Amino acid sequence: KDAVLAILRKENDYISGEHISRLLGVSRAAVNTAVKALRAEGYEISSSTNKGYHLDAVPNSISAQELAAYLDEARMQTVECLASVDSTNNRLRELALAGAPNGQVVLANEQTQGKGRRGRAFASPQDNGIYLSILFHPDTLPTDIVEITAWTAVATNNAIEEVCGVRAGIKWVNDLVIDRKKICGILTEMSVESESGYIQYLIIGIGINVNGQAEDFPAEIRSTATSLAMENRKNPFPCKACRRTDSGAGQHVSGMAEGKNGISGGLPQGQHHNRKGNHRCTRYRGSTCLCGCHRG
Repeated sequence: KDAVLAILRKENDYISGEHISRLLGVSRAAVNTAVKALRAEGYEISSSTNKGYHLDAVPNSISAQELAAYLDEARMQTVECLASVDSTNNRLRELALAGAPNGQVVLANEQTQGKGRRGRAFASPQDNGIYLSILFHPDTLPTDIVEITAWTAVATNNAIEEVCGVRAGIKWVNDLVIDRKKICGILTEMSVESESGYIQYLIIGIGINVNGQAEDFPAEIRSTATSLAMENRKNPFPCKACRRTDSGAGQHVSGMAEGKNGISGGLPQGQHHNRKGNHRCTRYRGSTCLCGCHRG
């Protein structure tokens, strides 16, 4: 099935089932079965007598085969994509304790117990968002990477802007907002060795509201939450945004661990939300914006 999908992706025109069967060394019946399975998963594949198959559209959700179109084979070896999980952070913690490598990722189409800061819940309905956690082993002290959540916010914001054409504001320090409504939440958790004080592992959880409409949010947060789809921006592509977020966050964490982006350097140009609306500042550190404005 994945091999058939890969072939259809490469073709701009129709390709015959006979040609696909020769390329893969399987029967035409096997190709037809694979096409039916892809259609059942939401892929729009047209067929025409004497012409073959054509991939018209892909589902706007996260799956291993969709991610494989944006990530190379080596990267996919450390990506776990789940239909549903209680919390991607919880699942990744299990993998970390089992020896998962630096850069291991867990994604899910649904979280039944999504987490926010201070024990708050994070609404994570099926196929409505990007629910992503990344594992790092930075081999450093917690005080050396105090800005990691802010760096993640910048990386995520950059990914959203690149894929969807909209720049959100950063509500210090772990939320992204558009017109004062939350579109993304970030939760950083870590385990520290008691003897050395060094970080044993660091988990960054990112939740982005992508496809949801107002009725998909719990009643108590409908007035304060939004999604990329609700903002009427460019059609969001969750898997592409995952790739950009994964790449950006990984570069920032690696840089901080190596001392390239330490506390003394501050953060690069970004945008945060304050009481006067969204304001683009040039540099900031800790709770103080170096251009002199105030964070709300």
